[in-house]
Amino acid sequence: MQANTCLFGASSAPLWASRPARHLRLRSKSTVGPGRRTTVALEPEFWAAIECLAEDRGLTWRVWAEIEPAGKPEDRGAASWLRVRCLTDYILDV
Repeated sequence: MQANTCLFGASSAPLWASRPARHLRLRSKSTVGPGRRTTVALEPEFWAAIECLAEDRGLTWRVWAEIEPAGKPEDRGAASWLRVRCLTDYILDV
């Protein structure tokens, strides 16, 4: 299997691996979910992965984040669902 070069560059080490721990704080971004505006707080690594996944599909991160929650279970939060979708999409794309 080949690693996603958007996230890993030419090596197998993630691009964020050399960042100090202070960069691991959550970052909030606003988007429109199914029928409402929402703010989602995710780790920078997930935002980087979302941007790569969206770009691979010809979308912006915002459009990807608006489309993905459409199938989420009602008992799952938007941030949790986006993390799961991000990991699922990444694993399936590798």
